[in-house]
Amino acid sequence: MRSHLFFPLFLVCPSVLWAAASAVAPAGPGLSLAQVLESVRARNPDYAAARADLGRARAEAGESWALPDPEVGVEYWNVPRPGLDLGQAQQTWIDFSQDFPSPAKLLAAARVYARARDTAGAQADAVLAEKLEAAADAYWDLYQAAASLTALARIRATLDQLLEAARHRIRYGPSDRMGQFMVPMLRMQLAETDNQALSLTQDRTAAEAKLESLTGWPVGAALPRPLGAAPDPPPGDEAGFLEAVASRDPAVAAARRGVLDAEARKSLQDAAWQPDLMLQYSTMNGPGMAPAGMAMAKVNVPFLYFWRRRGESAAAEKGVERARDLLAGARAEARRQGVAAWSAYRTALAQWRRGRDLIVPESREALGLALDGFAGGDLGASEALQAVTASWMAESGQIQLLARVGRERALLDRLAGVGLGVGKEARHGY
Repeated sequence: MRSHLFFPLFLVCPSVLWAAASAVAPAGPGLSLAQVLESVRARNPDYAAARADLGRARAEAGESWALPDPEVGVEYWNVPRPGLDLGQAQQTWIDFSQDFPSPAKLLAAARVYARARDTAGAQADAVLAEKLEAAADAYWDLYQAAASLTALARIRATLDQLLEAARHRIRYGPSDRMGQFMVPMLRMQLAETDNQALSLTQDRTAAEAKLESLTGWPVGAALPRPLGAAPDPPPGDEAGFLEAVASRDPAVAAARRGVLDAEARKSLQDAAWQPDLMLQYSTMNGPGMAPAGMAMAKVNVPFLYFWRRRGESAAAEKGVERARDLLAGARAEARRQGVAAWSAYRTALAQWRRGRDLIVPESREALGLALDGFAGGDLGASEALQAVTASWMAESGQIQLLARVGRERALLDRLAGVGLGVGKEARHGY
């Protein structure tokens, strides 16, 4: 009797163990995270708009040293009345004038435009960091759904074979309640597996759609789906990572640019005390008069109403203080996020390694023993089904842990500004 039961289970055991082994192991080349991130840099529309804003700020910065537009005018003096016969004017003046702001104002304005350009670059970096992290999350969502679907399909095939084995046991073995109990339980488990497959398919479709929106082209149709990989090595030590966060975090960089912008605007307000120069030259012609000319120079007196300038300078100084306070807050928040993210990454990595080295191998061994026990009649139906379910939980949990490690690593990269840099070499490490 045991020989009749052993044959179908002999087919079940290798298939289950092979499915479990392949569920989380790398399965050859596929869609890499580097491909996804490069596509975001090249095709993401929001990042393209941010780069366009940066280009506009650069163009405006190049105009900061330009003088105000000159003025040219014509004046007609002593035109006879009534009427408006300009040819009867006694004098005709042709004027040319040019304003010359003080050099201090020109220099301060150039600094303001330069800071606006740098701020646009920091904003583009912030947009890129956000999109890179979102793309990495979508990538790992796609990996988790695709890998889980693959493992689940193989588990379902194993359940089908286990169902045949249970029917074989009822047909040729002793008629017991446990054997009869196995059939409906397996059918119920198969239905639950089909429901899980539907949910995972929905998750995969959502992840593909998100990747397509971030990368600007159809991921599912143009690239193979991710098949999984070992986690990246730890990115240096915690001290180096936190140092990178303090200087490269997009929020900190934006706050630092805000301080420089406020200081530049403060210098522009301080330069407003400097007088501007206006030069004018006019030519005069008229009937019966020799050609003549007139030159004129004027300066404004901005310090006459000193209380207005003093109030504007005081307001600009408060703006600098506010920007510095925001920078201190951004650095403190970035450090808090960095400490938490580093801990979460190391925890997820340790859990993944423990699952790889202990939980998954033990679950596979327990599954093999349970199936052998069911084949030999030493274990009942519920124990065999429980072993299959436990094996699936271990394998799917390992897939989720790998995806979690990838997401936590993406957060570390965003906080440390890895891969950012507009108009300069991108940073790729801590």
